[in-house]
Amino acid sequence: MRLDGPDGNGEVKVTHEQKLTTEAETAPRDYFVSKDHGQVYTVQSEDAATAADEETLYLKNTSTDKTIIIDDIICAADAEYRFRVKFVTNTSAPSGTALIPTNLNRTSSHAAEATCQGDGAVSNLIDGGDIALATCPVAGTVVLQFEEALRLGQNDAIAIESESIANVALTVEFHFEED
Repeated sequence: MRLDGPDGNGEVKVTHEQKLTTEAETAPRDYFVSKDHGQVYTVQSEDAATAADEETLYLKNTSTDKTIIIDDIICAADAEYRFRVKFVTNTSAPSGTALIPTNLNRTSSHAAEATCQGDGAVSNLIDGGDIALATCPVAGTVVLQFEEALRLGQNDAIAIESESIANVALTVEFHFEED
């Protein structure tokens, strides 16, 4: 077996204890998914004067061969805003304004294989269980980081439901991973 050193000359560094010295560069998975596959997206929804118990954003995985991994949900509001992230189990499409996710790799022509709705009330959703409950402070921002634990398989969906009234801007960052 040949190991190339940093100069590509076949030489590697070994400690005085005869242990191989290695170097590695690390970066978040999103970096590599965006760079190598062009599959990292954001979707934004703005809602003026949300109502309590109103779904303000909906995201469904429509891919047949990829899983959506939710990285972050970012909320900014002009008043204290309490919201819930939950699974939804619809078999039919809900009603609402269609949103188009933005690919963060501007050199990629990939479109997100997802259905997104928001910018106001999304209706006809069937609750599938709570994921998180959070409060955004007055004129503040809150970021929910899921550390790649929130995964949506084919036809799985989430929604963000308002628990209080505020002018709100929501952003969901997600990426795709091959099944």
